Amino acid sequence: MSGANQGVDLSSGNIDDEEPPSPTSMAEIMLEAERNRRDQTCLLECIAQNTSRQQDSVVTIQDFILLNPPVFRCPSEPLDADDWLRSLERKLETAHVAPCDRVLFAAYFLEGAALQWWENFVAMQPVGHVVTWQEFCDDFRGYHIPDQLMERKREEFCNLTQGKMSVHEYRTEFTRVARYAQEEVSTDAKKQARFRKGLSPVLRHDLNLHEFVNFRDLVDKSFKAEYGNELYEESRKRDREFAQSSSPVSRKRCVWIPFNDVSHAVSASRPSSTIYRPPQPNLPPWNFVGQSSAHVPFVPRGIFLQCG
Repeated sequence: MSGANQGVDLSSGNIDDEEPPSPTSMAEIMLEAERNRRDQTCLLECIAQNTSRQQDSVVTIQDFILLNPPVFRCPSEPLDADDWLRSLERKLETAHVAPCDRVLFAAYFLEGAALQWWENFVAMQPVGHVVTWQEFCDDFRGYHIPDQLMERKREEFCNLTQGKMSVHEYRTEFTRVARYAQEEVSTDAKKQARFRKGLSPVLRHDLNLHEFVNFRDLVDKSFKAEYGNELYEESRKRDREFAQSSSPVSRKRCVWIPFNDVSHAVSASRPSSTIYRPPQPNLPPWNFVGQSSAHVPFVPRGIFLQCG
């Protein structure tokens, strides 16, 4: 019994002699978390780079066609060429097409006059020269978007007026042509001034004394003013139609002129050597079968003239 107690006392003495571990400071915990975060970020970057290289290596023209890139032929507007190039470049980046393949992929979607330009451009390059993507973009824009044509489009924008277009049609045309004169609409105030200048005289008068928060507010007020003018014109039209339908119908005055007066007037206007015989109306015979002359109806001889 005493031995057991002694064993217990010894074991208890060993436990009491051990020192507890020192607590980890908050600074050490934060440093460890920061190291783990940096390691994770570096690992993710490596994975993204490897994935990008792998995607670039496996992208083919068949894979790129699945994105439905637009085909470019002959543009109706100069900046259509720039729109096509921007759209195609965005799809090339999305598909992770390698830079060395971008020119070939872009040329695949050229047709008509645009394909002829590309074939002539390649024929003029030195033997063995590989056209870079930057060279393709620069020469493509230089050929399809010439400076002189851009200047003509800028003048078209500066001379744009509403005319017989609605506000919606005018706004659409204004937005389309404004792309060629970016300096004329570089600020909201310039854009408002140019839009108001091209409005119809009626709308300019209606909006003359108004101030607008921005270009959108100006367009909204223009729509309202146009709608108000349409309602006013319709009401005026209805009033005119109602006045015409409610006015009494004017009756023409008839004048009786005997044939004798007519014959005298005509004979006076003719030479005396000519004997004028006025035309006789188709009269029934004076004597009817089985009737005496007393019962013959009286038929006046003359003409009616309508006056007024």
